[in-house]
Amino acid sequence: MIAAQHAFDFWTWLGHFTGVSNESGPGYGFFSGIGSDIGEVAILGGVVQLYRHRNCREQGCWRLGLHTYNDEHGQPHPACRRHHPHMGPGYRFSFAGLHAANLAAAAPPAAPVKAVKAVKAAAKKTGPQGLRR
Repeated sequence: MIAAQHAFDFWTWLGHFTGVSNESGPGYGFFSGIGSDIGEVAILGGVVQLYRHRNCREQGCWRLGLHTYNDEHGQPHPACRRHHPHMGPGYRFSFAGLHAANLAAAAPPAAPVKAVKAVKAAAKKTGPQGLRR
């Protein structure tokens, strides 16, 4: 009998503490009390997930990966300045280096001579619509 009384007291206390004992109306106590923390937990979880998403991909690095690089398979990965393959600890930004990188990226890739000759030979064998003559 005493154990049942203690169990009842515990559940009464828990209902009052969480606000589900319907003191001021259905659900009012819950959303005014402990239920209002649901939004705070969601915001905190979103911040943690954003940090984990933008974290540097190097194992054990806590920095944010503000720079993106592509690995050997072409997959983009965020990296901090220290672990970026093109920016080392001694890297310093310069506008001349930025201009050179932009010119190199904008330049068309050089086509091999054999491939150009093969395309020209195929164009001679076919007409303007790609049909054989």
